[in-house]
Amino acid sequence: MGIESLPDGISGLKALQMLLLSGCLNLKNLPHGIASLTELQYLNLKSCKKLETLPDGISRLVNLQFLVMEGCSSLKSIPQGISSLTGLVGLASGFCEELQSLPDAMSRLSSLQILNLKGCKNLETLPDGISGLTALKNLDLEECASLRKLPEGISSLTALNTLSLNGCKKLNALPEGISALRALTTLKLERCSDLRSIPLGFSSLTRLQIYSWNWFD
Repeated sequence: MGIESLPDGISGLKALQMLLLSGCLNLKNLPHGIASLTELQYLNLKSCKKLETLPDGISRLVNLQFLVMEGCSSLKSIPQGISSLTGLVGLASGFCEELQSLPDAMSRLSSLQILNLKGCKNLETLPDGISGLTALKNLDLEECASLRKLPEGISSLTALNTLSLNGCKKLNALPEGISALRALTTLKLERCSDLRSIPLGFSSLTRLQIYSWNWFD
């Protein structure tokens, strides 16, 4: 689609619950008026490839439950204001290739259950504040080729049941405490070529994928 911007008049859609902008390849920004859509529950920005930032006003979307930004390949940052979205259940930011970091303030997303960062090839670290995501069940970091380590705070994710790290080529270690996560049933570590060992434990695992580790050669 050729849409480059949305009208400020969108602020008048006070009852809007779902906004689908998937595939708007030329959309460069969202209007400040989007902050008035306080009933919005689902915002889909998938494959808005020219979108570089989100407006600070996104913090006012207090009823937002799902934010989809997969394939926003020009997106460079996520605003700190996202921490106000305490009802957010799913955040999909896979294949945001310019994204290098996440805001520390996202620790306040206490309802978040799904965090998809697959294919964020320039993402180097996760914030220590990830420890605050106490409801998180699924963390997908596959193909985050620049990710070198996981924060110790990941050991506080007591609800986590699936951790996907396939293709994290620079990941060289896992935090010791991660093996004590009792809800963790699936751990994917394929093609983690720099990883030399994993902690002992993982008593709840039912699925472990470790194909193509160099240290098995």
